[in-house]
Amino acid sequence: MWWLLLAMSMQPTCTTIDGDQILTADLARAIPEFAEAPPDKVIGYAPSPGSRRVIRIDELKRLARQLDVAVTPNREACFEWQLAPVSRGEIVAVMRQSLEAPDARIEVLQVSRTVTPSGTYVFPRTGLSRSATDTLWRGYVAYGKGRRFDIWARVRIAVPLTRVVAVRRINAGESIEASQVRLETVIGFPQEDQEARNLGEVVGRVTRGPISAGRPVLLSQLSAPLDVKAGESVEVQVTSGHARLALEAQAANSGREGDMISVRNPKTGKIFHARVEGKGKVLVMVPSMSAVN
Repeated sequence: MWWLLLAMSMQPTCTTIDGDQILTADLARAIPEFAEAPPDKVIGYAPSPGSRRVIRIDELKRLARQLDVAVTPNREACFEWQLAPVSRGEIVAVMRQSLEAPDARIEVLQVSRTVTPSGTYVFPRTGLSRSATDTLWRGYVAYGKGRRFDIWARVRIAVPLTRVVAVRRINAGESIEASQVRLETVIGFPQEDQEARNLGEVVGRVTRGPISAGRPVLLSQLSAPLDVKAGESVEVQVTSGHARLALEAQAANSGREGDMISVRNPKTGKIFHARVEGKGKVLVMVPSMSAVN
């Protein structure tokens, strides 16, 4: 092992950088004689985080001639990206912000890196992947000019959640009333299955299928309320060119705004198609008024 320790001790001390390019100003921090050169000349690209770029003596001599600097380099110049230890406290704060849950309890079990480039932690909700015991959350460090350094953390998450729960069984096709649901607060994982969080998202909506008593109400289980129900009277607006006609008719089937439904003229029994315009209102556009009479 002595030879490995000797090799490590002989490596040049690296100058840290925090940009995508190595400039003469960086070179001057490594070899002060290069301070005579303009500070903004590009020497080359920066290494990737965790790697080093070493400029050999022959290359330094060539740079000195190009920059007209009176220096005879006798050592190499080494550059590496400035790294910082991973801050679990900062990671947790970013995760809470991403979840929009400042009261979330987050335990960081493991992180993929011990050091990263100095930058900003980002953990989008789309990076969540849950297992039976914990959650893998993929994120990254935003650093430099639009650069990303991938990172992940294995965490346990518990968030106070308010959700809407059915008080009793609600059958398919029912319009939900306030007495049929209630709010409850639980500690759990922030699901992406769109549980309803407040009564305003539920009351007045129509169920697509049955909801058992005690079960949370999912937004995917709900439809907008019907604007027109089969058998009820509707206000019909008929247009034909510049002519306008209003009449009462009976809806043959149900629909919501924008749907095409069948409507029956109660006087003649004739059925025609109309577009639902709103609550109890439909519109018919015909070339001739006789089509609805």
